[in-house]
Amino acid sequence: MMLRLFVLVCAIALGAAVAAGPLDRKFIYQIDDTYAPPPAGFLEHKMATPDGETIIVWAHPPRPNRTTIVYFHGNAGTLSMRTQRFKIFTDQGFGIIAMAYRGYSGSSGKPTERRIIQDAEQLLDMAETFGANDVGGVALYGESLGAAVVSQIADSDIPYRAAVLEAPFSSVPELAEHLLPKLSFATRFLTDKWNSAEAVTHMNDRPLLVLHGTQDPLIPIGMGRAIVDAAATTNKRLYSVTGAGHLDVWQPDAIRVMLAFYRKH
Repeated sequence: MMLRLFVLVCAIALGAAVAAGPLDRKFIYQIDDTYAPPPAGFLEHKMATPDGETIIVWAHPPRPNRTTIVYFHGNAGTLSMRTQRFKIFTDQGFGIIAMAYRGYSGSSGKPTERRIIQDAEQLLDMAETFGANDVGGVALYGESLGAAVVSQIADSDIPYRAAVLEAPFSSVPELAEHLLPKLSFATRFLTDKWNSAEAVTHMNDRPLLVLHGTQDPLIPIGMGRAIVDAAATTNKRLYSVTGAGHLDVWQPDAIRVMLAFYRKH
């Protein structure tokens, strides 16, 4: 039922956007601007961008010598909706740095692929300002759309220890073809293509873990396999989460594998 409703909403959005635009913000970005203060133990920062916008950043320091996870969220919801996820990391001693994309969770501006990538690179440049330490360094986590963000920045000159991609899609046009084959022609109107399968061919040779539900109705696990196959790094793995869909990838075994991966790298 939820999948049919999602597809219907996407179809309506695509049809309306073709007529009225902008397609990117109607199809890709399900913006939720609801602001909430960070939970206990987190600090809120306001990152000023070169073009005059303000990006909300939540940060929690790591324990001594531990890695800080730089977390990029999905295309819907807010930072506060990820609080329990962040707590799993901080309970294990990892630090967290998480930014809200433009328009989300109180951040100003409008999201575009180019601007989100620029903001993400700025965030990594400022990681020590937000509490990451030299010894532990940073690792990357990307959830759905966030996986596309990580794929685009993973060839940057900014050092990171490892990357985890959750339910990544190969590209927005291919995702549209899967979800709405009769309306996939509309992707020609998209400015933001988020071509992750191409981006990871330039990925630095650092460890990569892809988590993907075997029953994901929105982003099929075949796209996760395609990302792993295309990734330039030689240290890569797909962990298939048996029975999981798109929103319940964090099963106990998947969490265990993910945390062990971050501890090792």
